[in-house]
Amino acid sequence: MSDKKITQPLALEKPTEPIHQPKQFPHSETHRDGPSSEQHTQGPLTDKEFQELLELQDEEVLRQTLEEKAKAEKEWEEKMKQEKAEYELFTLEFGVRSDLEYETD
Repeated sequence: MSDKKITQPLALEKPTEPIHQPKQFPHSETHRDGPSSEQHTQGPLTDKEFQELLELQDEEVLRQTLEEKAKAEKEWEEKMKQEKAEYELFTLEFGVRSDLEYETD
């Protein structure tokens, strides 16, 4: 056998240095009331600020999803109205009756 030692891969650890991100939250109190001397444009995000940022992103994604869903529903309804109108025009023009209009004995 070989004398080579097998080493374990390094375990990933949480970084000790903060990640610098801009501290601009459009819904924060300092933004609504105007710039504040306490508001910084850069610096490490606190856990609370990071959570607020995630919540804002989640709200934006949810808003976009709901808008897309509403648009798809509206397009579907318009398509159904168009198909119904085309069917009615076809039946008037050619005198075709649907299966529901036939009498059953």
